[in-house]
Formats: sequence, C-alpha cells, structure tokens
Amino acid sequence: MRPPLSPPRIAAIGFSVQSPDGSVAGLEPALRAHAALGTEAIEIAASSLDLVAAGRVLARPLAELAALTRAYPFTYTVHGLVASNFMDPETRERQLAAALAMVEVCGAIGARILVQHSGFVRADRAGTGPGPRRGSSKPWRRSARPPSAAASASRSRTSSPWRRASSAAPRPRSRARSAP
Repeated sequence: MRPPLSPPRIAAIGFSVQSPDGSVAGLEPALRAHAALGTEAIEIAASSLDLVAAGRVLARPLAELAALTRAYPFTYTVHGLVASNFMDPETRERQLAAALAMVEVCGAIGARILVQHSGFVRADRAGTGPGPRRGSSKPWRRSARPPSAAASASRSRTSSPWRRASSAAPRPRSRARSAP
C-alpha cells in the first residue's frame, strides 16, 4: 500500500501586474493596492514595460524597476515574453537575447522565477509530428470537440512549475469527490 501523500506546499499567493502605459511608474498603483490587500507575491509582466530593446535591457527603466520593487515587500517573479520562438533559425539569436534580458531583469529585482513561453516549432517542421494540424488555430482540432474543463484542470495541475519533476505521483484532491 502506498503511504499517504502530503499536501503540496504553497510558496506564496500572488497576482500578476502590468503597466498600462509601458512605464515602470505605471506599476505603482497596482503594487500599492496589493500591499494593502496583504498579497505575498507579485509577477511583473515585463512585456508590458518599455524595458528591453533589441535584446538589451535599458538601464534607466531597469534602475527604476529595481527601486520600485525594493519599496514593496513582495516576493517577485517575472513573466517574460509570451511569443518566443527558439526553433526559428532566422530569429533565434534575437529571441535568445530577449530571453536573457529577462533573466537580467529577474536578477535586478531579486526574482527567482521567470515564466518564459518558448514552445514554437520551426516552420519547415510544422505538421510533421504530434500537435495541431497544419493551418488549425485550435490545438484540440484533432479530436471531435474541445477539451473538457476537467481535462484542462488536470493538465494545469500536472504542468505546475511548483511540482517537482521527480514526483510522478498524483496530487491529492482538496475536496471529497463522490464515486462515479
């Protein structure tokens, strides 16, 4: 018999903030509001800031961001670029430079987590392996209908960045479920 699993440890509860106008100062109202709420962690949506150009971090906005984040006692994470494509040989160097710039932003504000989306496939390989059909805007197109909410929730639990890679055991349910 398998020993009972301990519940997952949650590191912090937090929210993502973004600048409405690209300025670092645009983050301050949201940080102030979250401090008043007692929020523990903040994810800085770095792509909402005028912080990186041509794969290089701009010194003045980075210094402003570092000063602003020091003024609030949050645990910080950074949400980097949402459309990186490391598989495209024509843009790979620029994409990698931009991702490394996000790592530099993390270092400047003490963020230990960077969320970086980079799962595109080279255009010459599209449609040759598993994944959505070529030309489909819906990744679930191969099935007759979209994935159910339960299936989506299951996928999000297993792909959590907090879950240890070595742990193959399923997470315990937080609510009792009736038998099918």
